[in-house]
Amino acid sequence: MKKKRLIILAAVLLVLSITYSIMAGQSDTVSFNLRDPILPADQYHIVTDHGNDLIEITERTVNDNKLILKLRSVSRGEECLLLQEQESIIIVYIHPTGVIAENTYFGYSNGCVVFPIAITIFLAYLCFNIKREYDSDMARSLYQYENILDLAFLIFFVYFLIVHAFSIFDYRGLSSTAMKVLGSASTFSFLALPVAFVISIYVSISNVILMKKEGRSRKNMLGFFMGLLCCFLTLLPEIISNYLQSSGQFIGVHDSGSVWPYLEMFLESTISLFATYLECVLAATIIIGFRAARNVPPYDMDYVLILGCQIRDDGSLTPLLRSRADRALNFAKAQKEATGKDVTFVPSGGQGDDEIMPEARAIANYLLSQGIPEERILVEDRSVNTQENMTNSLEIIRKHSNSEDVKIAIATTNYHVFRAGLIANSLGIHAEGIGGATKSYFWINAFLREFIAIIYTRRKVHIKILLILIAVTALMATIVGISYIL
Repeated sequence: MKKKRLIILAAVLLVLSITYSIMAGQSDTVSFNLRDPILPADQYHIVTDHGNDLIEITERTVNDNKLILKLRSVSRGEECLLLQEQESIIIVYIHPTGVIAENTYFGYSNGCVVFPIAITIFLAYLCFNIKREYDSDMARSLYQYENILDLAFLIFFVYFLIVHAFSIFDYRGLSSTAMKVLGSASTFSFLALPVAFVISIYVSISNVILMKKEGRSRKNMLGFFMGLLCCFLTLLPEIISNYLQSSGQFIGVHDSGSVWPYLEMFLESTISLFATYLECVLAATIIIGFRAARNVPPYDMDYVLILGCQIRDDGSLTPLLRSRADRALNFAKAQKEATGKDVTFVPSGGQGDDEIMPEARAIANYLLSQGIPEERILVEDRSVNTQENMTNSLEIIRKHSNSEDVKIAIATTNYHVFRAGLIANSLGIHAEGIGGATKSYFWINAFLREFIAIIYTRRKVHIKILLILIAVTALMATIVGISYIL
């Protein structure tokens, strides 16, 4: 994304918005609702605290049971307009720039609707650029973490774009914009609550089946805990609000002249924003993960790298590992039928302390039993993790092919395809993933483990993004606070 263009656009929109709002805000129109009988406009008595020192009433009219006053700013300050006949009050604030704001310091003023229009324009341009960058990154490689970030940002900002586009038609001032920003994250996470709740139930059922099949462990409860976390983060702001209401007599949380309501607002909005961001990243990871799992590489591969995992005590393949080997075999068969080109298999995996042979050797034995000639099998039996699978296998492939330009497919389990491709891409290995099927109760929990692993590997990026979002939340809460305290 062209950051300079975004910064320039933001600066230009900000300057134009401020300039226009100052020029248009020197005058304002306010109205009192009238009760019967209705008098001529000049017979109503308007009393102000400062006479004509702060504002000047330039015109009065009666229309649709309303007394309409046109005001012009004279000097800065706070002014109270009292309609004596009804004891109705309107408060206006005159800024140092001469802008007249209604009810609060950053309340409605003439021309201020330009701000949500400018924000909508900026968000639309931002979403357009994110979408274009997402398409470009996906075309370059499916296996990039930028794809998840692009898609997460797109979901996040499209939602905010819709919210602010609709706010143009019901705009009530800069403080209203700040409140919408603060409330948008809470609304998003609240709208996502039913989905999170249903997913939590589904994942919990899967976890129960998983524990029955695979045994009890913390990692087998991961999906359940993730669902609970999403629900808890959505409900936490309401829990905090209820708690502060019950203890309000001690800390003055509902005293509009104190800082407590705005600290509460900041805390609740920050939690909602964190939940919204987490949900957007999770949704993006699911979408990209599905695309990677269903990916079918072009039928021009030279090698198929089969990633190892735990084998049985007798050296045979577990169902999980056999699904990877079968996926590699099926792809090789499909490529042979489509193009006539054979592939060389590279089973990869070392020997664990509880294994009788290297995983790669067990895979090779299975390939031989399926009729694959030994000369088309290159065994890599030293690696202990996915990164070593990639680097060690690439070394063997390059020695075998005597070329740097080889096309590689990586056969692994469907939930692991994206992260495997991500690791290969980070090592400068251009490879395509193919995913073997696994049971649904296992897939969900395993995928969430992959999600957490992906989040952890880019934790610095996420921390920076969250700090920026927290800073924006603090700014919006400050605007609301100043608007109501002054």
